[in-house]
Amino acid sequence: MIYIDILTLNEDFQPVYDIENERRNGWKSFIPHRRFLDILNIVLNSLESKEPKERKSIWMQGTYGTGKSHATAVIEHLLWDDTTEIEDFIENLNNPQIKERILNFRKKNRVFPVILKGASGITDNRTFTLMIERAVKDAIKRHSLYISTKSDFEKWIQHIRENPLNIDWEKNIYEYQELGMYVRDTDTLLEKLEQQDIKILSLLDKMSAEKGAFFSSIKVTDWLVEVLEELRNLKIASHIIIYWDEFTNVLEIE
Repeated sequence: MIYIDILTLNEDFQPVYDIENERRNGWKSFIPHRRFLDILNIVLNSLESKEPKERKSIWMQGTYGTGKSHATAVIEHLLWDDTTEIEDFIENLNNPQIKERILNFRKKNRVFPVILKGASGITDNRTFTLMIERAVKDAIKRHSLYISTKSDFEKWIQHIRENPLNIDWEKNIYEYQELGMYVRDTDTLLEKLEQQDIKILSLLDKMSAEKGAFFSSIKVTDWLVEVLEELRNLKIASHIIIYWDEFTNVLEIE
């Protein structure tokens, strides 16, 4: 007899859990230990409590390979997936109180998930905001939804197309070399904005500021409130959670 006769890997096994590229139902291979259930309780407290001290961000810390990403994915699915898709996992939880609490929460609530990973493309507060806006819009599209709340990318697209100030965009692109390095004309500029290219939008901001025209944008927290309000009105979700994997890299940006 050899080892392969008695030991096999689960077909959904992933040596590293990638929260952005999950296998279907791969999250269900997670073994919910006591510390995970504590974290899940803290998350539910943050969502349900009216106390400001409890309604705040949650930081999950641990060494590489300890299951932080996988645990995050489990929380995401438990709070968003259709209840018929999560019943089997909840049933196997060995804590009756947390089991009942999740089921009661999901009767009236659904938490829209926004997934982010790492800090690539973030250099300052502005690009941080754009990264969040892009992630939210990507999540909306991924779930085949539509909201009318516009991101700064969409506002810029509208501004360029409607052109209320009669700006010669072709001339601006030609004269502003930093932008001209990446786009050759207005059509290419619009294409990059439709792709939610953070660098291009940042260059547009910079060009406008140098010409004395400042693009109006609201704080990202206020923008998220608008998005959530629309999701609630559409009865799509009661809350939003941003799940940011490898967030430590963001804190290292000066």
